[in-house]
Amino acid sequence: MNDHDQRIQIYIANAGEFWEAYGDYATSNWNTAIQELSKTEFAEGFAALQLKPQLKTDSHARREAAQKISLADRPIFWKAVNRAFVQYLLEIGVLGWPPIEYAKQYGNSRSETK
Repeated sequence: MNDHDQRIQIYIANAGEFWEAYGDYATSNWNTAIQELSKTEFAEGFAALQLKPQLKTDSHARREAAQKISLADRPIFWKAVNRAFVQYLLEIGVLGWPPIEYAKQYGNSRSETK
C-alpha cells in the first residue's frame, strides 16, 4: 500500500472521530470558526440543514449562521462546509499543501498546522 492509499485508509477508519472532534471545535469556537467561510461555503452548510436563507454578502451569511444555526446543527453545518476542503487535503497530502495560498483561500484558522 502506498502512502496515499494508507492516508485514505487511516482517514476512513477514523472519519467519525475526526468529524466529531472537528465539529466540537467549531461549535466551541463558533464565531471564530465561521469568520473565514465564504458565501458559497455558507450556502453549502445551509443546504445541508435544508435551509435557504438569502445570503447577500459574506458578512450577512455570517450573521445568519450565528443567529439561525442551532447548537445541535453546528457540527452538521461544519462538516458540509469543510467536506471538500478535507477531501482535497487527503488527496494532495501534506507535502502538496501550500500553506500561504491556503491561508488566503480558506483562512488562517482552517489552514493552520499544529
